[in-house]
Amino acid sequence: MTIFVIILSLINFLIRIPFFNLPLHHDELVLFDGALKIYQNHLNPFIDFSGYHPPVFFEPVAILFRIFGPSRVWGRLIVDIFSSLSLIFTYLLGKKIFSARTGFLAALLLFFFPLFMGQSFLYQPPVLLTFLTLITLYCYFSDKKIFYLIFATLLVLTHETTIFVIILLSLFNYLRDTRKNKLELLRESCFFLSPLIFFFLWTLLNRLYLGWFFWPEHFSLLTSNRAYPQKPFDLILNLAVRDNLFWVIFIAIFLGLIFTHRKEVFFFVFLYFFYLIIFYKLDFLPRYSLFLAPLVFLSFVWSLEKFLLKGRVLLISFIVGLFLFIFSYINFYYLFLSPEQVIWVGERDLSFLRIVFLQKEAADYINSNFSDDVIISKWPIDQAFQDPFYGYVKKRMITWSCGTDEEKDEIKRWLSQNNSKNIILVSSTAYWVDRCLNSFNFRLVKEIDLDYFPKADNIQIFSLVYDK
Repeated sequence: MTIFVIILSLINFLIRIPFFNLPLHHDELVLFDGALKIYQNHLNPFIDFSGYHPPVFFEPVAILFRIFGPSRVWGRLIVDIFSSLSLIFTYLLGKKIFSARTGFLAALLLFFFPLFMGQSFLYQPPVLLTFLTLITLYCYFSDKKIFYLIFATLLVLTHETTIFVIILLSLFNYLRDTRKNKLELLRESCFFLSPLIFFFLWTLLNRLYLGWFFWPEHFSLLTSNRAYPQKPFDLILNLAVRDNLFWVIFIAIFLGLIFTHRKEVFFFVFLYFFYLIIFYKLDFLPRYSLFLAPLVFLSFVWSLEKFLLKGRVLLISFIVGLFLFIFSYINFYYLFLSPEQVIWVGERDLSFLRIVFLQKEAADYINSNFSDDVIISKWPIDQAFQDPFYGYVKKRMITWSCGTDEEKDEIKRWLSQNNSKNIILVSSTAYWVDRCLNSFNFRLVKEIDLDYFPKADNIQIFSLVYDK
């Protein structure tokens, strides 16, 4: 089985190389900006930037920027490496806890899983979190305490919410073996909690250098009413229908918990539902749940193997193969066939490519026809079309955001002082700039869509007509 997993990981790595220099997509704009800020700050991660998180995700890319120069390639390369390592450690964790076959089939499911397939192309934290969660759990179940301390520390210094993985794992360790001496269990659990020391040290350094413990915008999600509150059932429905994972969870729950008393399966499922509560409090995005997907697939395959089908290899292979076909079809359908507008900005599968190629087509048209004009749009287009680093335009361009009424009023004041400038407005089905369209005299110049993708998504380019 090991050789097949290595081959799978190599395939996973190689198929993404041609996309390393793809223009940036949505939150990648902010995250690459964070890495650039750290690079410009002499690799010191304690500098304020939008989307501020602990440094482990940003620092390696900033170091590569320092050695080789800034490029989109380095962020995508690192994500690709950790994507392939995630497949290997899904297998190793499954082999350690359950069986080699369980680990291999779970790795195969993860490889085809639409969310994993899409996120492995993008410079965003979920793939790194997936790898660090897997290797932390592998070190824990293998009793490699020094390596556990290293990787668990890296995990909590990658994203704030991962502290709950460490807390719950320590609690699991305390409850899993009642035959041990309570004092010994308590000492062990304290050791497994020790990576949190480094996390709290990071928060204190934030306070010292930046004046706050956590980035205020992130902290405000926990202390204020959300703009888009979700009822618990709505969140479950989002996971069931849009994340393509929750219905697999149900099978794992019923087979893994009703028919067995394996504590590991209970822990994996409990971890997933605990994070549902966290996601309920925050604004949910599908990628938030990716780091738990391998644990779900391991529970699912082992439950099939051990209790439902009792070693019927052909039938197990058929069921897993059916899931692989469904996952593959989802990727193909939402990329090439879906008549609906891309949702979740395409990040739950490969449909993000529709947005990237569409924006690139619009940028090429602007480069050819309006290269000296001022662009009005809405985030992320206004940022994406601002700098050649992002992969869309050939030279730096002046852009204005028109996402709020305050920004619209600011544009009005600017136009009153610069009424000789040529202005274009870029609007899309995904980022509709209605405030500016309704407030200024624009005429449609070009409507852009792509022949090889569904027509549900398009970008419209307008030119400002000055009143005479």
